Amino acid sequence: MVGEKWAVLFNGAAFGFSHLAYGFSFISCLGIAIGGLFLAGLTIRSASLLPAAIWHVCLNLLMILKRFNYDIVIFSQNQIVWRRFELEIPVLSDICL
Repeated sequence: MVGEKWAVLFNGAAFGFSHLAYGFSFISCLGIAIGGLFLAGLTIRSASLLPAAIWHVCLNLLMILKRFNYDIVIFSQNQIVWRRFELEIPVLSDICL
């Protein structure tokens, strides 16, 4: 049987490089693999998949909010008003530089 460290390394790498199928670059997949190591380690330490799933959802939502502009619908006084806004969320590289 393989130890937990090897399981974390394998699953982290598999998680990261599985994103190649979605069109991510190799370099991006290396970063995602590091995140996969974190998620796999979190799963081992917590003995539950739930914390890793919650982190994954939160990270995906942040990526969506960072990448896209949104159209919102405002309902006021029996009128529908479309507003377009851009959401600026600083990323770690913006904060550190």
